[in-house]
Order: sequence, then C-alpha cells, then structure tokens
Amino acid sequence: GGVGGCDAGVARWVMRAGLEMMTEEFEHDVGLAEVLELVLGRALTPDDAVQLPEDRKLNDMRRGYVETGDAGLAAVMGLTEGGGSSTFREASKLTGGEIEQRLAAAMKIIHRDEESHYLDAAKAAAAAVGSEDDLERMKRALLAVSIQRVRMRNEMFSEAMSAAEIDRLIA
Repeated sequence: GGVGGCDAGVARWVMRAGLEMMTEEFEHDVGLAEVLELVLGRALTPDDAVQLPEDRKLNDMRRGYVETGDAGLAAVMGLTEGGGSSTFREASKLTGGEIEQRLAAAMKIIHRDEESHYLDAAKAAAAAVGSEDDLERMKRALLAVSIQRVRMRNEMFSEAMSAAEIDRLIA
C-alpha cells in the first residue's frame, strides 16, 4: 500500500491494475465509437448511448456475485468478461471495405486485451478452488452468467435467435 497521497490505503499494484483496465476499456470504446461514427456519418452524442435491458441484467448479475465477497465467485466473473473473447477473435478476421477493416482492427485490440484478462482470470479461479463445494458454486455462477451473456448478445443482435432456439442451445 501507499504511505499517503492518492494511493493512501490502496496497494499501488491494485491501483495500477485498475488504471490499466480503465485505459484498455477506454481504448475499446474509442475504437468502436469511431467505427459507429463512420457508419452513422456523424459524431456520436450522449443520446446515442443506450444500455439494453439484458445487458443491464448481466451487469447486475455479475456485480451481485462480486459483491458477495466470495473470492471464488469474484474470480469466476473474470472468466465471463468478454465471453472468453471468441466474439472479438472472430470479428477481428472481418474483411471488406473501410468499415469492416476498421471494425476488425478495433476487435483485434479488444481480443488481445480480453484474452489476456481471461487467462489471468482462469489462474485466479483455479487458485480460489479449495473444495468440491467451491468448485460447484463457481460452476453454477459461471453457467448462470454465461446464459445471461447469450441472452444479452441475442438482444444486441436484434433477437437473431428465437426464445425457443436459445432454450435449445442452453439445454
């Protein structure tokens, strides 16, 4: 921890990790915002930012698990960040015109960052397993959040799958 100043009471490495994550998230936002502005043909405004209901549910669910104080549940939430990054990996392979090229470039950056986070989260989750009960609790949370992530992505992509298709996928 620090001796005083802005890091009083916070370990410097924790603060640094938080700043790195915020910087990465900002870089992701900038890359995607620039692509959206290209598509829209105009600058984004505050009114353009909308959180969809399934995304709100996902964020609330993940926050709830982290706020339990259970190290295993907090660690497993890291495994759900970025959905394991496969969406970003595949989108980084887009080809075509300027929009596709710029989107692929943004996705490549996001994939790189999310893959790194995923690997770190896997190590933290493995270290948090102290018993069979820990493992089962973590697996249940991982499954619940993963299912909600599917629902969130489906909503994000204009309900590409029906409720019945999602139910079959989950089963």
